[in-house]
Amino acid sequence: MSELFSSLMTLKVFFLFFEPAQLSAQETRKNQQKFFIGLILQTSVPVSMLFYLLFVVVLDGITNSVTQELTHSCIIVIAMHGVLESITIILVHRAYRHAVSKLLRGRTRKR
Repeated sequence: MSELFSSLMTLKVFFLFFEPAQLSAQETRKNQQKFFIGLILQTSVPVSMLFYLLFVVVLDGITNSVTQELTHSCIIVIAMHGVLESITIILVHRAYRHAVSKLLRGRTRKR
C-alpha cells in the first residue's frame, strides 16, 4: 500500500514540476503547484505527530518502560494536533489567511 502511495506521489511531483505542460495554461500549472506544496505542508503536521507517537511506542518496546513525562508529552501532542493543523491551514492557504485576518480586524460582511 505504501509503495503504491509513494509511486503515485512521485508521478504527481514529476508531472507538476518537471514535465512541461502542453495541455494546461501557465497560470493553472502555477496554481496546481502552489496547491500541491500547500497540501504537502498541511499533511506534514499530522504525519510528524504520528512519527513522534510511533517513536514513543518503539521506545517502549525496546526499553519496556515509558516514563510519565513521555506519556504526558504524547497526550499534549494529541491535544495540540487540532490547533497546529488549524494554524497550518491558515498559514498555507491564502484564502483562509485573508478570511481570518478580516475576521480578526472586524471587517466581516453583514448580511
